[in-house]
Amino acid sequence: MLTDSAWHIVKWLWFTVFVVYLIVQVLAIRRLAGEHKRSSYRVLAVMLVVITIQGSIERIFENRAANRISILAVGALAAGAIAVLARLIRGQRRAETDAGKGTTEVQIRSMNLS
Repeated sequence: MLTDSAWHIVKWLWFTVFVVYLIVQVLAIRRLAGEHKRSSYRVLAVMLVVITIQGSIERIFENRAANRISILAVGALAAGAIAVLARLIRGQRRAETDAGKGTTEVQIRSMNLS
C-alpha cells in the first residue's frame, strides 16, 4: 500500500478529478437538453450512490486501507463520468450542428423551387 506521504498526493489528485467532474456535471446540466440531459442526471445519480457507498465503507469498516481503496474507486468513477459527460456534450453539439445544416438545405431548396 502507499505510504502516508504518497497517499496525500494521490488523495489530492483524486480530489481534483472529482472537482473537475462536478464542474463538468454543472455544465452538462446547464447546456444539455432532451435525452442527453436525462443521461447526465443518470450519471449524477450513479455518482451520488457511489459517494454514499464510499462514506458508508468509511464508517462501517473504520479501516484506513478500505477507506483509501474506496476513495480511489470514487476517483476512477469520477474520471469515467467526466468522459461520459464530455461525450454527451459533444453529441449534443453535433446534433445541433446537424440540425442547423438540415434547416439551411431545406431553405435553399425551397428558394430554388420558387
